[in-house]
Amino acid sequence: MVDDMIATGSQFADPHVADQHSEGYATNAQYYELIFPDEVIESVGAGLTQLLSSTGTVVEVGAGTGMFTRLILDRLSAGAEVFAVEPSPVMRAALATRLAHHPRADGLTIIDADGLTATLPPDIGGVDTLVLLHVLSHFSPEARARLWSIWIPQLVDGGLIVADPLWPEQPMPVPAMVQPGRILGRRRYESCCEATVHDDPAGRPMVQWRMTYRTYEADRLVGEDSVCFPAHVVSRATIDSELVDYGVVPIADVAGVWAWRVSR
Repeated sequence: MVDDMIATGSQFADPHVADQHSEGYATNAQYYELIFPDEVIESVGAGLTQLLSSTGTVVEVGAGTGMFTRLILDRLSAGAEVFAVEPSPVMRAALATRLAHHPRADGLTIIDADGLTATLPPDIGGVDTLVLLHVLSHFSPEARARLWSIWIPQLVDGGLIVADPLWPEQPMPVPAMVQPGRILGRRRYESCCEATVHDDPAGRPMVQWRMTYRTYEADRLVGEDSVCFPAHVVSRATIDSELVDYGVVPIADVAGVWAWRVSR
């Protein structure tokens, strides 16, 4: 799916986590809303609608520009809270701008941190849902283990973990593919993605994506930017096996997302 090719990051904050303050996001952010597929927003939104309660506490790691944060807020009733964790300043700017005047903005707190360093206020009794959309590929196996050890103990019994389906689920080269984007005024946008396979510092294969963003007026190319970033691909079966040790079990047949429930 092209949606998993859109998030960017080109360095590592620690040896295992892509640095989301990197130049990649500075390039990517200006195109993010213009090239993100509507069908992905609709399918993930359907999954969130199916799963989320209207009450409780939601933590969204890697909230980005807030396109899914808005859908989460739309579902929540008074008293519920969303903690949107986003380390990239340029993405946080879009997130805050999008949601500052949302009817449930009083329930949104934006946290300037990543998924391994964010902390919640001490009066939070427990997290009902951990949302991980378009972010898991930033985490190596070691970093995912840290992510689970940090957040799963904070989930209430019966709490949820929700992620988008990753593609590919195994390291593999991907030939160049063009994804049509939106038209804004006299300009139209498209993205082209391709992937090669490289080893990470531990010698394990991982995918390196190259994203090229193109801007046209009529049929004339007026702008082009490219960025490369690493991605730790992982299968649903692997995540299932990582989570079972925490008493977290998969939920089957949820449209548009992968989901798990805490069953202690």
